[in-house]
Amino acid sequence: MNWEITRSILFEADESLCDLYVHDTSREDWNKWGEFVNNNYEVRFYDPENDKSEDKINLQTISSQWDNSEYKSTVRVFIGPIQINAHFFGEDEIENDLEPNDFHSLEAFNELMKYMGKVSTLLNKEVVLTPENLRSYTLISVRGNSITIDPQNLLGVKEQLTQVI
Repeated sequence: MNWEITRSILFEADESLCDLYVHDTSREDWNKWGEFVNNNYEVRFYDPENDKSEDKINLQTISSQWDNSEYKSTVRVFIGPIQINAHFFGEDEIENDLEPNDFHSLEAFNELMKYMGKVSTLLNKEVVLTPENLRSYTLISVRGNSITIDPQNLLGVKEQLTQVI
């Protein structure tokens, strides 16, 4: 795979954030995701109720905020050199923001694909990568060990990515 071409297609077109989505989720899905992230990655969770940062996602705090329609907590999750951010806007969708500047190598991209595959398998749902705030414009989707690439945007990359997960 030509990393420079892939990087320019995915992460440099306009330098804006990318989003990862898992649609049609429940609190149970969020709890599974939170436990998975807490147990496998470095985490920096901000709890606004106590005005402090923690090294684990406090799932009770999130649930309480959803019950009270308050969406104040954030978490930064570090997957190797990549930082993803989650804002807990609602229990019906997991959204992670990605900073394009974190992708300096093919290895970083491969880590993202592995993360997407693990989350997909854990939740038994599709995980999609989109440009920022464009939920319906899927660049890459992962379901379990299967990666699907939008051929108009990533022509010729699919065969090489299937080796990653």
